Amino acid sequence: MSVYGLPFQNVPGIDKIEDLKDPANARRMGQAMERAYSKGDVGANLGVSTLIGNAALLTGDEKYKRWILHYVEGWRERAQANGGLMPDNVGLSGAVGEYVDGKWYGGLYGWNWPHGFYNMQAAALCAGQTCLLLTNDRQHLELARGQQARIMALGEMRHYLDLQMSLRQHWLNVEYALNEAGSDETFVVPYRYGDNGWFDHQPMSPVYPAALWALSGDPADWSTLLELRDKSGYDWRRMFAFKDKEDAGHEQPWVEFLAGRNPDYPEVAMRQALGMMHWHLDQIREDTADFSRVSIHHWQEHNPITTEALIQLTLGAPQVIYNGGLLIAPLRHFDADRNRPGLPPDVSALVTQVTAEQVTITLVNTSALEARNVLVQAGSFGEHGFTTAQYTRRAPASRYPGAEAKYEYGASPYYPPDPLPETATSEINDNHVRVHLPPATEITLTLGLQRYVHQASYALPV
Repeated sequence: MSVYGLPFQNVPGIDKIEDLKDPANARRMGQAMERAYSKGDVGANLGVSTLIGNAALLTGDEKYKRWILHYVEGWRERAQANGGLMPDNVGLSGAVGEYVDGKWYGGLYGWNWPHGFYNMQAAALCAGQTCLLLTNDRQHLELARGQQARIMALGEMRHYLDLQMSLRQHWLNVEYALNEAGSDETFVVPYRYGDNGWFDHQPMSPVYPAALWALSGDPADWSTLLELRDKSGYDWRRMFAFKDKEDAGHEQPWVEFLAGRNPDYPEVAMRQALGMMHWHLDQIREDTADFSRVSIHHWQEHNPITTEALIQLTLGAPQVIYNGGLLIAPLRHFDADRNRPGLPPDVSALVTQVTAEQVTITLVNTSALEARNVLVQAGSFGEHGFTTAQYTRRAPASRYPGAEAKYEYGASPYYPPDPLPETATSEINDNHVRVHLPPATEITLTLGLQRYVHQASYALPV
């Protein structure tokens, strides 16, 4: 735990982590932690928002909605009074800093210890996404957006190898990409704040601006992502194979794919995800560890389940926020024939474009014999609405697959293209659309999207 430093820097006689080897010092630090942490509330507890939000979405009971909106509003007010940065602690009287000498920092999992912005921004995003789903009011994202802006404004270019970072293992892709670029200079921001000011400079995680953009669809949030890309000092298109405990970290090449600058990303991402899965399964087969003595990280490091690439490619969304997030995506799929969530057998999906007002998705039925029916829902919780669907279809005058296709036996391609395709537009005006896929067919749909126009719910459209 030494990489995280001391929880408090003002305990007499304890100036460095090694001082805690003295049992008397360790006891005094423990007493200081007990005084600060055992009463009141901390900002990181906003991660509970999604738990209460789930209760509201599942039951429809207004008491859950009232409770979480009231709770989050209290933290929003404290952030506004603190220049946009959410304090990490509040006492039972309602006073910020009541048990940490009046300081806005010093709460458990707060700005000073152990992770700072990493936890505080996750909490703000969990609160924002929950309140947004329950109200359809995008103003609830301002807490996370304002806090992110404050931290990014403190950023600067620094040499990566010179930094003392508490979360270095989180930046594997950054390290790999900088090594490949032959430079270690990149954009970093301070993650923590203590008695001596801001410290613990690390790369600005794209996880948070990607999540904010996915929630809002706001072009300004997309521009923030591109600004971060331009400052980073390395090629965001590069894809490196790794799986961390968050099953995330590949936002950069996915963003470049959506921007039209990384066309190979879907194939590379799926190949690496499959390879990672098989490697972890082989690790499990060869595992001879004494399970009574391993740490929790042993299970994380052997977990073969990976969802990041599937969420990005089939739903058009970034990975779920690790500390409490909900899966928020512009689309969700259902098997219309089996009346269950998920894509039908043999059906693949690839989201190639996501903007504030539309989503483009290609659906493929790989079965040569069976038709499939897919229900595509607007939003993970049906919170959005589709306006229109634009697609290419066979024209009524087409004689495919007849002689007019000019098919020549043994020629390449092995099957003839439709000689008379036409573009069609259908009105939808609903929060889901049913797509019939005959055998061995594909369709690309550009779906007009209205965000947050329906009441979010776990109710299924099937």
